[in-house]
This record gives sequence, C-alpha cells and structure tokens, in this order.
Amino acid sequence: MEEPTTPPAPSDTRERRVAGLVIAGVAFLYLVPFPYFERLNSPNENARIYMVKAAVEHGTLAVDPVLASGRPSIVDLARHDGRLYSIKAPGPSLLGIPFHWVATRTVPLSPAGETRLLRLAASTVPALVLLPFLFRFLRRVSPDAGFRLLTFLGLAVGSMYFTHAMLLAGHETAAVALCGSFLCAHANRRRAADSPALLAVAGFLCAFGVASEYQAFLAGAAVGLYGLTGAKRKRHAAWVVLGALPPAVLTGLVHQACYGSPFRTGHHFPAEEVFRQYQTCGWRGLFCFSWAGAHGTFTSPANGLFFYAPWLAFALPGFAFLFARRDLRAEAWCLAAVVLSYFVTIAGMYAWKGGWSVGPRYLGATMPFLAIAALAGLDGLHRRLAGVLWVFLPTWLVGVTIYGLSSATFPHFPEHLRNPFFEFLMPLLRQGLVPRNLGSDLGLPAAWGAVAYLAVLWAIGAVGLRAGLARFPPGRAILRGIGVAVLAVGLLLAMSRASSSPPGVVERDLALAWRVWEPPPERR
Repeated sequence: MEEPTTPPAPSDTRERRVAGLVIAGVAFLYLVPFPYFERLNSPNENARIYMVKAAVEHGTLAVDPVLASGRPSIVDLARHDGRLYSIKAPGPSLLGIPFHWVATRTVPLSPAGETRLLRLAASTVPALVLLPFLFRFLRRVSPDAGFRLLTFLGLAVGSMYFTHAMLLAGHETAAVALCGSFLCAHANRRRAADSPALLAVAGFLCAFGVASEYQAFLAGAAVGLYGLTGAKRKRHAAWVVLGALPPAVLTGLVHQACYGSPFRTGHHFPAEEVFRQYQTCGWRGLFCFSWAGAHGTFTSPANGLFFYAPWLAFALPGFAFLFARRDLRAEAWCLAAVVLSYFVTIAGMYAWKGGWSVGPRYLGATMPFLAIAALAGLDGLHRRLAGVLWVFLPTWLVGVTIYGLSSATFPHFPEHLRNPFFEFLMPLLRQGLVPRNLGSDLGLPAAWGAVAYLAVLWAIGAVGLRAGLARFPPGRAILRGIGVAVLAVGLLLAMSRASSSPPGVVERDLALAWRVWEPPPERR
C-alpha cells in the first residue's frame, strides 16, 4: 500500500474560494430541509416554544396560558407555586423571544411557523455563523488544507452538529456559544495586546453556553478559565467577567421569577414523576456511572457516538498530538477539559439515552471540540502511519451518510430501538417517505426539495472524498475512490448486522412514523 503524501498547500485565495463554495453548500443543506412532525409533540422543542409564546403573547414565563389555549401537554415541565414552567435551560428561549415578538406583529404564525422561526434563531443560523470562524481556526491545527476540509465537512454534515442545527435544542446553542467563546479567547491570545472586545465576547458566549444547557457548567468553567488565563494583564481578565454578567444575571432573574431563587432551576421542581426518578441516582441524576451508560453513549448501535460518527474516534489520539505541541498546549488543556467534563457527566447520567435522538444528544456541545482534536489525530497519524487514510475516509463517509440522511429526514430515532438507522430510518426511505422542506412549503412537490438536497449532499461528499484522495501519490485516483467506497459500504453492512430489535418493536415505530409524517404520505 502506498505511502500517502502531503501536496503543497494551495494558495490562500484558492482555499478561501473553495471554503466559500463549501460553506454555501452546507448552508443549503441546513436551510432547505424542515423535518417537522407536529403530532410527534416533541417535548424537547415544545418546552422552549411554550416559554417563548408565554413570554411574548401572555407576558409571563409560566406556560399555563399556552396549554390552556389548546397546545398539547408535554412532560418537560417544572411545577412551582401551582404554575408550570419549561424545565429546560432558558438560553435558546431567551434568544428566540425577540424574533417571535417581531414575527407575531408582522404575520400570524402556525405551530410549524413558530418552530421554523425558533429553530432558525436559536440553532440553524448560529450554527452557520460559527462555521467560517472555526474553519479559519483549523489552520492552527494542521497545515494540510485537504485534512482541514475533511474535518470541517465531517463536523458540518457528518456529526450531531448537523442534527441539532435542524432542531430547537440547547445542545446546538451551547455548542456554538462555548466554541465561539473558545475562538474569541484564542484570538485574543494571538494578539500582541489584549482586546477588551474579544475578552468580553468570550465571557458573554461562555456564560450563554451554560445558560443554554445546564450540564455545560463544567465545560463553561474550562472555557472561561482559558479566557481568563489568556489575558496578558490581570486587570484585563475583568473583561471576561464583565462579559459573562449579562447572560448570568438574566438567567438568574429567570430562575428567580420562576422558582424563587436565582440558584434553583426547573430540575429542582419536576412536574412529572419520571424526572423525579431520574434524580434519585447520584447528584440530581448526574455522576451516576454505569457500564451500560458508557457503552450506550459511546459504542452502542442504538446511540453510540463512535458508532454513528466513527471518524470522531481520531480525536482520541488527537489529544495526545495536541498536548505534544507547545504552541497549542493551552488549547489542548481547554479542549480536553471540555470533552472530558461532558464524557464524565453524560456517561454517568442516569437518563444518558436522552429520549428520541440521533446519537447521544447530551454530547452535542462537544462536537466542535472533538472535530478539532480529530483533525489533530488525522494529521499526526498521517505523518507516522502509512495508509491511515484507508481508515479515516471510509469512517468519514459513514458519518456523512448516517447524519446526512437522518438529520434532514427524521432526526428522532425511537429510544428503545437497538439499531435505529438501519431498522427504522432506512425502511422509511425505502418506502418513499419525504419530509417537509423549503420546496414543499413553497407549494412544490416535496420530492423536488429532497432531490436537490441529496444532490448537494452527494456533491459535498464527493468534494471531501476528493480532498482525501489527493493526499495519496498521483495516479489511480478512481481505483482508490472505488476502494474507499467499497470499504465504507462494507462497514455500513457490518454495522447493519451489529444488533437488532425484538420482533414487533420496529413495526410499531414505523407505523407511528407513518401516522405523524408531514406532509402526510399516501398509503401504498
């Protein structure tokens, strides 16, 4: 097998042009699909939507008026002093309130319109805004433009970062805020003199990340410490603290209004018995380690991080390579602390599965940090081991296939299925179910939007594969491409046989998907 080589780096102009086209393609993939299923009654999304509606339309944070108006009941609620509140961290809802206020004074919003608006405001658009800045930062990790492109596309369309950009959930908001804080703090470290603006924005985003997802508190502490220690003068570190105050104070005021104390959250007052049961293990359901939780979180066909996106396993050696570099030692400590804090917290979480999701959704905020480490792993291993691309490229294609198809189709895998991508999503696709998308909302056949989406997804996959194949010696690129594709297909076939659900379970969930599907499918 040939030794892969690293070609000369392309010019900055050419790389910027390629990056612009790729980001435009990713934006198309993020903005065209609209996998919305009103009758599924997603508690994760509706808890946040109800809080926004209550604040804008009724002038209260209690969701009782929204429920009284006829919206369906959900389980993700807290009860205090006889009133019901969203049990979720308030960040995404606070971000959506001004957009909902403006929209409701312009046009009437249906439940689907509300969901689309708040997904865009709190998840999709922030996710897209972060990507160019992260793409630029990857230059610090690897000099290889092809590897950077592969990693960028892997994060954007081959990880949970893509799935959560399609939904209204705190995971994406936290991922964007924490990574944005890290990038601002890093940019300040690179300057000859401190930038108060960068430090203040780093503090703001760090605090907002924690306000968006409570389990981010340890990761937020790590990113905040990275920002504080990066200030070249001690007094300038105060800008990080000052920047963190607005989201911290606002979150405290929300807690005070809802639960009587800025230090109490909805998880102190769960309305449903199931949430009270979750909190009986460890500290409020956290730090309750089990081998089942570790397996389910990382390697299980039902939910595993490295099963759905195996290319992210390159992050494990990547941390070692980052620590070995003096110029990135501080960044390595920050990245490792963020990822480790989530791994320990979520793998030790009583309710580690997290309901209906594609992958271990509670690890969603770690995706940018894992992608950075994965790039370091790919770059470091490529310098030492012949043929490492024969491992990375097929696993990268697997991640793009799984998340590229599921995120835009039905990003809610039933939690009790043992291998949902293969025994649930693939049958739905074979049955010809097409979800809502921008085309169908404009009155066009939904299939047209689906075809356009698949064409762009295929093109992005081809761009990434070409970038990887270019790292081999010249010649026989087509044969190598076929070889990588065969390996990826073989890996997918092996994964499809890794586990299966008991008889009758899959059929029940497929029937449910048919009942809630939008636009409603014609029975065959």
